[in-house]
Amino acid sequence: MRALLESLDFAVQDYCSALDFLNRGGKSVRGCLLLDLHMPGMSGIDLLEHMQAEGVIIPSIVITGRGDPISRERALKSGALALIDKPVSEEALFAAITRAFEFAR
Repeated sequence: MRALLESLDFAVQDYCSALDFLNRGGKSVRGCLLLDLHMPGMSGIDLLEHMQAEGVIIPSIVITGRGDPISRERALKSGALALIDKPVSEEALFAAITRAFEFAR
């Protein structure tokens, strides 16, 4: 994912988990978040819900290999702009990121 994003000229900062993101001050990140639905410890949706409860708004896209209607609804309710199923197409990812940056303006 990092190589793909960098090939599209995006600056990338990655974190090994949601807790790593929170501990390293990620809530002040400018740009957008790409979250996996199923991450070690706190899920991508749990992270979104945590940030939402704290009033932190970062345009976010959730990626999953096991999407279902309930997860999609929960992700969108938690503030995700999109839930993209794996395998992720470059076009779908780029379109979602473009929309996230437009939202951030």
